[in-house]
Amino acid sequence: MDLGCHPGSWLKFAAGLTGDRGRIIGIDLKPVSIKLPAHVMTYTGDIMMFDEDLVASVGNGFNVVLSDMAPNTTGSRETDAARSFDLCMSALSIAQTRLIPGGSFVCKIFQGGDFKIFSESIKSRFYRYKAFKPSASRKVSREIFIIGLGKK
Repeated sequence: MDLGCHPGSWLKFAAGLTGDRGRIIGIDLKPVSIKLPAHVMTYTGDIMMFDEDLVASVGNGFNVVLSDMAPNTTGSRETDAARSFDLCMSALSIAQTRLIPGGSFVCKIFQGGDFKIFSESIKSRFYRYKAFKPSASRKVSREIFIIGLGKK
């Protein structure tokens, strides 16, 4: 499952990894307009309001939940980090109910005051934890990926 899937790059990547036997679901506020393989489904919706219709459509039993979501930035590091934290906590909540035991969670977060709280939330719910900053990221960027492997 790809949360914040627009424009679709991670969907295409995941589709290539799973092949046509996998099931890939993407959700974003914006519709995805690129051509995707038949085993990829996208939904336009707000994960902050994960309503019953969307829940029923998406299902559960996912091996991986990926969130590359970012808030609309304001220019205030504290505000942007707080908004990122809220998105990440929503993504983690979805991962908790949609991942299979042993599943993995990857989430982009802006480092800020709540970063440690989010990291501890991942550590307590997964057997392994890793923080990863891609080399392609700018050095001044506060974005970092948190990875939880092996959902408890």
